[in-house]
Amino acid sequence: MYANNRQLHAACGLYYLSEAVEEHTVVAGRVIRLLSWMVAILHILLLVFDGFPLLRTLYSLATLGVVSTNMFQFPNILLSSPNFLLGSMTIGNHFAWFSYFGTHPATMLQVATFFSICVWLVPFAYFTSLSAGDNTLPTFDADAQTGQTRGRVGLFKSLFNAMAGRSATSVPASGLPNGLNFRKDF
Repeated sequence: MYANNRQLHAACGLYYLSEAVEEHTVVAGRVIRLLSWMVAILHILLLVFDGFPLLRTLYSLATLGVVSTNMFQFPNILLSSPNFLLGSMTIGNHFAWFSYFGTHPATMLQVATFFSICVWLVPFAYFTSLSAGDNTLPTFDADAQTGQTRGRVGLFKSLFNAMAGRSATSVPASGLPNGLNFRKDF
């Protein structure tokens, strides 16, 4: 099925990353935000110190900004949302930098490193997190009647609340079996 072990290792690595994002969506969101800021700062530093072209750098920053708008819906990113579809600017960004490095001398390692970090790192992070929203279920929100809003309740918390016979919107700190304190122990 796989031509060699490198493809198998890449597939296993991608699977592991997507599983890690599914299990730790809050941490993954923070990491993606941090990566976005780091890549933006790196673009600015390359513009200032290495003389990278202004228009391509601005296009890359605009692409990064458009792709980062998916964070407003994270981890529930929809493939049909306008934010995700506008992320196809990444392909144009790839070709813009590809044409730049075609006319400016650089080693293959420098080009591969630039593309890996500055062009594809953040879009790839969103790609690996597409399945993270599958583990959150919509629940009834009693506060919606009063005008207050709350976030979605995760799968584990919904199942725990259902087994404990509690509403999905809140879990009291006491009253759990065997003296467990939900906020403290989980």
